[in-house]
Amino acid sequence: MRFIFLTFFFIFSLSFGISEANVFNNFNDLNSCIDGYKNFKDFKTKLNSCYKKKGLEFSENELNSLSNSKNVIKDSGFNLKKFSNSENILKLKNYTFNNPDKIYGITEDINSLYKSDL
Repeated sequence: MRFIFLTFFFIFSLSFGISEANVFNNFNDLNSCIDGYKNFKDFKTKLNSCYKKKGLEFSENELNSLSNSKNVIKDSGFNLKKFSNSENILKLKNYTFNNPDKIYGITEDINSLYKSDL
C-alpha cells in the first residue's frame, strides 16, 4: 500500500510541470516530508516546504488549486475489490495524473485503506 502512496506523489510532481521526475528517492524520503500532517493546511505547508528544500517551488495559485475533499477514490467510482492490486494501482495512477488537485483526498483515502488493511 505504501507503494501506491509513493506512486501518487511521483505523479503529483509531474502533474505540476516539474521536470525532475525523481523528486523522492524512496518512501522514507517522501514520508519524512509530510509525516504527521494534522489537516489540509498542514499537508499543503509540509508539501510545499519539502519541495522548497529540493529546490522546487509552487506558485500560490498552484497550492491553492489543491482540493481538500476526501473520499475521492470512492466518489470517483473506483471498486478496489473488483480489480487486482496492479490494475488498481494503474487506475489510481491515471486518475491522480489527470486530477493532481485531488492529491490530498487521495492521500487521505489511501491512508484510510492502509489502516483498514484493504
